[in-house]
Amino acid sequence: MGVRTKTQENYGDYYNVLLDRFEWVSKRGQLKHYPSWSSLNKCCKHCGIQLNETTMNLSLLRERRYTCKDCDAEATAQNILKRKHEAELGELAEKEPPKKPRPLGSGVKSGIVYVIEMPTAHKGRLKIGKTEKDADSRREAADTWNPHRDTVVLFSFYTEDRSRLEADVHYFLDEYRCTSYPKHEWFNVTLEQAKYAIRKCDRERQDRGEL
Repeated sequence: MGVRTKTQENYGDYYNVLLDRFEWVSKRGQLKHYPSWSSLNKCCKHCGIQLNETTMNLSLLRERRYTCKDCDAEATAQNILKRKHEAELGELAEKEPPKKPRPLGSGVKSGIVYVIEMPTAHKGRLKIGKTEKDADSRREAADTWNPHRDTVVLFSFYTEDRSRLEADVHYFLDEYRCTSYPKHEWFNVTLEQAKYAIRKCDRERQDRGEL
């Protein structure tokens, strides 16, 4: 038999069921209480949906991370894609000679589809594009041709195929494009509309089995 901890000695057999309840034991052996569903009066900090026993995982409630199941699942998937993308870029950098500029079309398909805003130069419009780099690098690059230097990245979404997802989103939002020019990336949409389009097109791509 293993050595019994002070906590186990204090609470005996009851210790085994603590994790299935809204109670926990601190390192000092004190009985503490998690937030409960009945006392919860919060909304998801990402999408705004009301949090309850149906929309939120118990583990998130215990950690006081007020996020719904869907947003938590998306965040987990995005972190996985981010690490995978960074690993691909790292492998590519190791193959290239030092200080050699990377050619166009590096072969890395993954990346980010982003939504940026330039409130002074393009008030009320959003730019939806793609990049192999991170969102901050894209903002810095955009500020080189934005005379007001007020570019803001509103949303970034990692994907296995950034070019395909960008094309799908542009097609989905085509009626809101600021010009008839097919390659124009500025749209008369709200941030919520842009985020909905990106998530919807990504979900449909996955449903079709396209990775």
